[in-house]
Amino acid sequence: VPAAKRDRLSTCYYVKDGKLLVFDDGQHSTYAQPPLLESGGGGLAGTAKDYLRFCRMLLNGGELDGARLLSPKTVALMTMNHLPGGRTMTEMMPLTTAFNESGYAGVGYGLGVGVTENVVATGLPGTKGEYSWGGAAGTYFFNDPKEELAVVFMTQVLFAPDRIKLRRDLRALVYGAMTESFAG
Repeated sequence: VPAAKRDRLSTCYYVKDGKLLVFDDGQHSTYAQPPLLESGGGGLAGTAKDYLRFCRMLLNGGELDGARLLSPKTVALMTMNHLPGGRTMTEMMPLTTAFNESGYAGVGYGLGVGVTENVVATGLPGTKGEYSWGGAAGTYFFNDPKEELAVVFMTQVLFAPDRIKLRRDLRALVYGAMTESFAG
């Protein structure tokens, strides 16, 4: 993160013995230094506003504010289940950990996102075809293309024991607050 934007970095915490402890101080963050390894699977830094714009771009088939960033076919490919035979993560790995939502029953995996294949099996409100990603520090997004819905949840607590419950509660609150459905 450039020096001019470092004041926007949040402090990241972890839980030990029921207490929040600093893992990475936002003002002296490791994100202030060039990475030792460019990782496509972790280490992203951005604002909640930019994260929501990214989600909206995906919902818009790869376009945002008149600029095309991805082709509609690329977004479609990213957000479909690529597991063999259309299986879900729990069918592939029955002992998946609860690191993120892709370990739920009824969820397959696309190119970088969990994809809901069977809403009933997830035990959550939602729509077949929605997709999501949850980060290690508790960040989370889900997009529901049929409902034209993008949700971003930001927190910075590594491996908090209740992060999955928080995400489940968030989904229940969001869908429970909807008074109309576009899904048909």
